[in-house]
Amino acid sequence: MSALLAFGSNSHGQLGIASSSDAHCPEPALEDSFLISAVAVSLSGGANHSAMVLDDGSLVTWGDNSQGQLGRQPGKASSQADLVQTQPSHRWAKVRCGWNHTAALDQDGILWTFGENRYGQLGYDTGGAESSCTATSVRGLPGPVVDVDCGIRHTVAVLENGQVWAWGCNRSGQLGQRQSDAGNSKSNLAPFQPLRIQGIDNGAAVACGQKHTIILTLDGEIYALGWNRHGQLGQQPSSIKSTAVPRRIDLPEATTDPVRQVCSGWSHSMALTASGAVYAWGRNDHGQLGIKHDELAARSSGATASQPTPLCWKPVRIPLQCGRVSSIVCGSEHVLAVDEDGRCHAWGWNEHGNCGNGATRDCEPTILEGIVGRVSVAGCGCGHSLVCIRSADRRV
Repeated sequence: MSALLAFGSNSHGQLGIASSSDAHCPEPALEDSFLISAVAVSLSGGANHSAMVLDDGSLVTWGDNSQGQLGRQPGKASSQADLVQTQPSHRWAKVRCGWNHTAALDQDGILWTFGENRYGQLGYDTGGAESSCTATSVRGLPGPVVDVDCGIRHTVAVLENGQVWAWGCNRSGQLGQRQSDAGNSKSNLAPFQPLRIQGIDNGAAVACGQKHTIILTLDGEIYALGWNRHGQLGQQPSSIKSTAVPRRIDLPEATTDPVRQVCSGWSHSMALTASGAVYAWGRNDHGQLGIKHDELAARSSGATASQPTPLCWKPVRIPLQCGRVSSIVCGSEHVLAVDEDGRCHAWGWNEHGNCGNGATRDCEPTILEGIVGRVSVAGCGCGHSLVCIRSADRRV
């Protein structure tokens, strides 16, 4: 048994709680439902919808369904979760949400998408329709998928052979295509079929921001492409505003252990090393880099003045009140980190209580004392957060 806790924005029932209001502290979600005999293994959220994969291989969605992003006929938003049905049925492994679309990876390495498709983010042509509520496999990928992530309007997949393929909006080169090379029936800014990101043949994982893409290789190296206005590519914005060519990001010279996870918010990026250290770079107007900007400016030559927008394009290590971090996830401008003791840390934008500390002001890294038990997996939407704890770990 396990329990799901949710906090933050709840305008469309994306928290899955009884109330229709935002929640500023972690609250039980989807009670007496799918988690009675199963444990969440993957959590994600979009603008106003949520998705979860359970260890029994089922896929569950709830919240806004205006574009069919829940995998069923579009209709009224609901805090009541339901299974995503396919014929034949599939056992799911991972789920990721874009703004109004969803990408789900099954245990055979086949990727399925549904929801909004105005920018080709589903990876296939929906025949003039701007969305599809039917989970449909993405064709044209030359091998099984091992990882996937969604930006607001683009999707990127890493294949078993190390290749990285992308589709959807390419306005800033986030698909690795020059605009003249990314043609389709609507616009050369949004291909409706997967295209390979050249220059990467040993991909291991991917993270997508609003208009940028971060790729982790099997060697533990980080590459970035797309929009760089706030230094989210780890490059000086005055030199590179955007790029369709993957650029390597170097962590500080003193860092010797390899990177094992990357994640991204709208305009900031993060990396987790094998030793459990967390690094961040990009926009910092809500403290999403985990350090007050005046302190950041004193520590790094990559930090700019606070006007017009605080940023730091050089990766900096975030000082957290724990020994080792085991996983990190990003919302649009907030972050959750789970440490080796199962505690959840949160920081950044907190307007809707999405940092779960009982307040609505942006916050520095904080341990969420309201979560009683060990967090096994966490996920973020734009302005909401989801964490799963095993019921056996809950303390009375």
